[in-house]
Amino acid sequence: MVKTRPSGIENRPYEVTEDSVIILSNGNPMFFYEGFPTDYASIPGILKFFLEWKGDEADAYLVHDHLYNYKGYRVHKGGEIIKVKRRWADKEMVWHMKRLGSPAWRRTAYYVAGRLFGWRTYGTI
Repeated sequence: MVKTRPSGIENRPYEVTEDSVIILSNGNPMFFYEGFPTDYASIPGILKFFLEWKGDEADAYLVHDHLYNYKGYRVHKGGEIIKVKRRWADKEMVWHMKRLGSPAWRRTAYYVAGRLFGWRTYGTI
């Protein structure tokens, strides 16, 4: 699990504490630099009651935030960004949620929410 700490930034209240790597579903590493800001789960206000994020799924949300922020990922520090489509980013989050033990109903709800509302923030975070 990637370690984070409070960042003091209102819309991105956490940041990665040290350079870290998470392995993606395609086998590639995803590099996170120290200080990468995240809110873990950008959930539209109306859905927060049903989909409040859970700490044991944190890496899945972190992967999703990174993919949305850069429209891709780096395999090492300073590397080129490998671009991905928004649909792939949403599916990658679900893959990590499953790997981390999230129930199917929850994975489905997050995926649908991402597909319906994610277009507003993809590449603009």
